[in-house]
Amino acid sequence: MPNHIYNRIRLYTDEETRTGIIYDVMNDEDGPGSIDFEKLIPMPKSLDITDGSMTDMGEKLYAMYVNRLAESAGRADDETVRSVRESVTGGDPVLEDRLDLGEKAARNRQLYGHRSWYSWSIDNWGTKWNAYTLGEEPPQDGTIAFYTAWNAPIPVIEELSERYPHVSMMLEYADEDVGSNVGRITYRAGIVIDKDIPDCGSVRAYEMFSDITGTRLSDLGLVYDSKAGNYVYRQDIDPGRDPSGREGLQL
Repeated sequence: MPNHIYNRIRLYTDEETRTGIIYDVMNDEDGPGSIDFEKLIPMPKSLDITDGSMTDMGEKLYAMYVNRLAESAGRADDETVRSVRESVTGGDPVLEDRLDLGEKAARNRQLYGHRSWYSWSIDNWGTKWNAYTLGEEPPQDGTIAFYTAWNAPIPVIEELSERYPHVSMMLEYADEDVGSNVGRITYRAGIVIDKDIPDCGSVRAYEMFSDITGTRLSDLGLVYDSKAGNYVYRQDIDPGRDPSGREGLQL
């Protein structure tokens, strides 16, 4: 399973414009406060094919088929095509399916530079899946909140900002791996106008995670250790040693 990244988009504009944007990009099933990347950067339908070892095999079979067809004195009549296919697959239905998959992958590469949804999504959305929820209801406070796999969807936010060039918007994101992969980026007209990305594992990274997600670090078993100068898990502190040094900090 991937690391889940919590994302929130804040739109700095009047209420009417904000509401229009929220409804324009929402996932139709989840409603306002959600987002569907397909509405901003649609994925070509033909890319929705299996990706993995079966596709690897299919591409090898298809390359073999193309080479053997090219060796058939330029003939491409139905009988020659059937004969060449059978020479590659031996008539095995499973290999026939793999060959068809390989042909689709090859066509996708030619048209889109990607054989399937997987690499296309990473390249065009910045993450391998569309936005999703983990069971929560979408926010009703004029923001858009969602999860992504492994990374924040930077290309999607850039596209959103370009579509609404007169609206400043901030992407806040926080990895479930507390203290890493967290930040705030503000856009206008598709251009980054402000960026705050703390160093991984720094005090600011931990505290920004807490601020973005609304999670108290103490609820995760983290306390500030004045000796280490950073947050640590309680169980990692030597028994009997008081880690305090920032009394009253409620994170």
